[in-house]
Amino acid sequence: MKIRVRLCHTTWLFILPLTLMIAATAMAQASQANERIAYAKSLDQKAESIIKRGRLLQSIDALNEDEADKICNFAIEYEQAEWIKTRVYKTPFHDDIALTLQNISSLYNLCHPPLSQKYLSSILKIKEKLYSKESEQAASAHDALGDYYRLYMMNFKKAINQYEEAKRIRKKLYGVKDPRAAKNNNLLALTLFYHKGEKSEAKQLLHDAITIRENLPANKAYPVHQAYMDAGIYYSMVGEYDSAIVHFKKALNTLNDLLNDDYITILSELAVIYLNKDDLKISHGYIKEAYEKAKVLYERNHAPDFLQIIDLLSDICMQMGDIKTAKQLRIEHKKVKDQLIKGV
Repeated sequence: MKIRVRLCHTTWLFILPLTLMIAATAMAQASQANERIAYAKSLDQKAESIIKRGRLLQSIDALNEDEADKICNFAIEYEQAEWIKTRVYKTPFHDDIALTLQNISSLYNLCHPPLSQKYLSSILKIKEKLYSKESEQAASAHDALGDYYRLYMMNFKKAINQYEEAKRIRKKLYGVKDPRAAKNNNLLALTLFYHKGEKSEAKQLLHDAITIRENLPANKAYPVHQAYMDAGIYYSMVGEYDSAIVHFKKALNTLNDLLNDDYITILSELAVIYLNKDDLKISHGYIKEAYEKAKVLYERNHAPDFLQIIDLLSDICMQMGDIKTAKQLRIEHKKVKDQLIKGV
């Protein structure tokens, strides 16, 4: 018995240091993992800041070649964040990795769009693995791929395939009368027209979205004015101006807040329609109101859309023979653009 006790004590002389060593190693590894994730997240934050500025510069036609090259160089450096997170999480299927991939895709969209597709496809695989192929997360990933093919690659056939898959998933999840099932109807309608000049199916999609939202007027997530506005944009694009005007005016009548981006967008769209109809007086009235409201918003949040409105108002004033006002607006346009480039 005494020998056994001695053996027990002797054994603990070896086990205790080993246990402590293992615990210390685990703590060191956890600390190292936390440091790696913190570094990856700092890259995420930097990427989001670069994306925000890049999109701003792009929207005001100020994203030059040097800026685009800097964005691409950072995107290459930033790819290590995906590798770090995959090592730490010990799986490529994680929402935090999907966030990084989304940022990488957005960076390449600003400088070299063909490189974006593989990252968006990887996001789709992650969402399908984590949530299933029939989930809202997967549907949103299909929509993102559709936007990529439509906006950056002009591949309307592939865009339609992605939008239709997203729509199929949502109809199965929510039912055909739920506004979420018609979430991407406007994008699908525009893409169908771009791809094959299809109007009847496109109009039906827009009409369906309006009908669903009219039956749920209190749904703040999917307000009916957006469905009217989407239809107005489509009809204006295809040159059916009278139908566009009807839908835009319906959208205005259903908006409670008269000082928001949608209201200003509708006013601007109406101004363009009447300009195309050679009615400068009505066009000027709409764009002048849009300018006054957009200026208030610009002073609050420095939204770059204000530049486009200044530009359009200046052109209309010039066509009306008000050269003095047009020149003043051009000076204001330059001032605002300089402010936006400098970060105000």
